[in-house]
Amino acid sequence: MTLSDLDGDGIHEITVPITAFYGFESWRLTTSETPLPDIIFRYDPVQPEYLPANPHFRECILRDTEAAAKSAREIEKEIGLGRLMSIVLDYVFVGEEQQGWKFFEEMCELPDKARIRSDMQDVLKAHPVYRYIYKKRVNR
Repeated sequence: MTLSDLDGDGIHEITVPITAFYGFESWRLTTSETPLPDIIFRYDPVQPEYLPANPHFRECILRDTEAAAKSAREIEKEIGLGRLMSIVLDYVFVGEEQQGWKFFEEMCELPDKARIRSDMQDVLKAHPVYRYIYKKRVNR
């Protein structure tokens, strides 16, 4: 967990990695491969509380993610599941879910990719930050 003033407004944001994917696929991923997407919480004076704000910090979060995605497409051609999931989850948590799943479909060459995607979506749908970011769509 880190505290920093990412947007320069004088109020610190709280960055917390989520651990929802530990043990994913019956420990298919090692601990070091497990994706730990960062969630940035920003103080909302109207509520008044800290709320998930990844879409507000899109450029900050996706700067490294987009470089990793480009590298995977152009250089590696084959990407490990943990790294693939990390990139997808960064897109999902900034509100660009379609972009994330497009990358998944393009880069995942595993024979059980449909099940992996479904399992990832099940974890996401149960996660409170995902539900907060996509609340209009989740409640339909």
